[in-house]
Amino acid sequence: MKIYLASTSGAKKTAVELAFSSKFQNQKFEIIGINCKSGVSPQPFGEEETILGASNRMKEMESKVTEDYDFLVSCEGGFITYSFLEDYYGFGATIIKSKEGLSYWGFGGGIRHPKEFVEKIKSGEDASDILRSEYGIDDGDVVSYFTQGKMTRADAVAKQISIALENI
Repeated sequence: MKIYLASTSGAKKTAVELAFSSKFQNQKFEIIGINCKSGVSPQPFGEEETILGASNRMKEMESKVTEDYDFLVSCEGGFITYSFLEDYYGFGATIIKSKEGLSYWGFGGGIRHPKEFVEKIKSGEDASDILRSEYGIDDGDVVSYFTQGKMTRADAVAKQISIALENI
């Protein structure tokens, strides 16, 4: 099965492997990452900006892919909060397109991120830099850090991909 991913992120590639191998058991996968721009801020805030980022990545990937494929996958991660919540929560959007041209969306997240951490990101600091300088974490996996290792970023992204795959 040939899958194009609108990212070169190792965590997103692992997420695609996890989700697709669960849905399509006993299949072999070729996952090809393509660097695609989201067209939104480096760290999206809110559902709309996050979904737009996934959609923009998909459009760019569609213009770049000239070979046959089984699926195209685009994922974008962001943060959400509401007036009645003190902290921020991860929010992810995934769009999957089949070779037949059908689109499937999946949304996920829900991992709590402390307000102080996210406010630094909003001011322009990089999440990996904050983890390194403030928490002594070098691997940059914010999800793993805030879940005490119970879940990785790849696990979180795989969940939203799996939700989109349930519609296929």
